[in-house]
Amino acid sequence: MDMTKKIARVVTEESFPRLFQKELKKAGLDKVNVDNILDSARVIRENEQNLKDLGGLKKRLDILDKIMTTVDKIAGGIDKYDKEQTLNSKTLSDHNDRLEKVEKHLNLPVAP
Repeated sequence: MDMTKKIARVVTEESFPRLFQKELKKAGLDKVNVDNILDSARVIRENEQNLKDLGGLKKRLDILDKIMTTVDKIAGGIDKYDKEQTLNSKTLSDHNDRLEKVEKHLNLPVAP
């Protein structure tokens, strides 16, 4: 007898819930509550969705990491520039002081 005819005969002879209970009993799962199985299936589906959401979050975090790395480089460049300006300002101030001293010593008119 071919398998589809056998299945059709079994399904027509017994109701599906009874058949389901019979199969659970064969598998040694007759004491398992079907509601628990359905709840477990729902939790698994929710967790699958959460994993998909986490995959999207990982991509966003990777992009954020790249942005933060770039911002750090820019901030480092600005900090370096600021330090150079401070050093240049000190050097320029020293030169101005020396020029004023020389102008005063030579009795030259002070530049405005």
